[in-house]
Amino acid sequence: MKYQNVQYAISEASDFLAKAAELLVLTNQLGENNLGTVVQGSLSASVRRASHDLSRSLSKMRKPDWAEEDGL
Repeated sequence: MKYQNVQYAISEASDFLAKAAELLVLTNQLGENNLGTVVQGSLSASVRRASHDLSRSLSKMRKPDWAEEDGL
């Protein structure tokens, strides 16, 4: 694993955790709907995007070190 990729994954994980915690606080304040889901809106969309970005950075982190240099 490349050092830079691990740093980036940590950054993305921190971003996801902060946004997800904020969404849970908002949901706790407003209450869940009858389906037991979190509050829907721009914040939940932001959490989904952060989750996607984190998944992508973790995937990049797991790639072989030489894969980025060869364009794989």
